Amino acid sequence: IEGGVARFDMAVFLWDMPESISGTVEYSTDLFEPATITRMVENFETVVRDVVTDSNITVKKLIDRLSEVDRQQRLTKEKAYKKTVHERLKNVMKRRSV
Repeated sequence: IEGGVARFDMAVFLWDMPESISGTVEYSTDLFEPATITRMVENFETVVRDVVTDSNITVKKLIDRLSEVDRQQRLTKEKAYKKTVHERLKNVMKRRSV
């Protein structure tokens, strides 16, 4: 994901490489946050990886897989947030007891 001026709200360009697929995403920063684009690219990678691994995979299974990936990411962020809040509260309590 690179910076620049997007001609469209979003454009995805992909090309075949000898051992992989490569690409770029152009998007309007007025409409999308970088984290949103990163998540979309990660979801695309998950779908491609799952289809390459199992060419008979159903759309339902792909959706379930993406839902699980998103759920895991939310849980990870939530745990990190709770840990940060806990550490801050602990530091405030230490300062008050001194």
